[in-house]
Amino acid sequence: MENSYLSRAREMMEEIRANRRTIHEYAELAFDLPQTVALVMKELKSYGYEPKLCGKAGVTCTVGKPGKCILLRADMDALPMYEKTGLPFASKNKSCHSCGHDSHTAMLLAAAKMLKEREDELEGTVKFMFQPDEEDLAGAKDMIRGGVIHNQLIAVISLLEFCAAMYFTAVCFRKALVFDPSRPTDDGPFLPQKPLRQKNGKRR
Repeated sequence: MENSYLSRAREMMEEIRANRRTIHEYAELAFDLPQTVALVMKELKSYGYEPKLCGKAGVTCTVGKPGKCILLRADMDALPMYEKTGLPFASKNKSCHSCGHDSHTAMLLAAAKMLKEREDELEGTVKFMFQPDEEDLAGAKDMIRGGVIHNQLIAVISLLEFCAAMYFTAVCFRKALVFDPSRPTDDGPFLPQKPLRQKNGKRR
């Protein structure tokens, strides 16, 4: 028997595809994401959320009830490059979603919709983090400074990355302390400085 969330995702396929292609068509850079942020806010409000802006161009909202918190994150920014695919939804400006962030955003919107539909079943809180400027490695820090996880113990953070060069599906997990409310710093919550290492000593 197919998982009920997967079945619902299949039902929403055209909506997910439409959101992804709309975001793809007006690919935006770094923190300058007015159309992308407007679409995310509009969709979240239509699902019954009260989304909030966080930092320069981030968006966040929550679903569920008090308890352990899982944070689901997607990045929204594109790359400064021309698209030459010739597709009907190809980017119309000098930027391109060649790194898959349009898909990340569309999928997180779908997850937000499904979880809102089944909010009564949730045991705890799910927080959504729509992040700008992943490509310059500045968006996450900006949202942390903006309070995305302020005074909230996050049990799990989940994010997704596409890699077009991979011909197989891989799921990777990284265990680390992401937020300790008892150790604030000038840049926001405590973040681990040393990467985890595999047995062979390589970074992961």
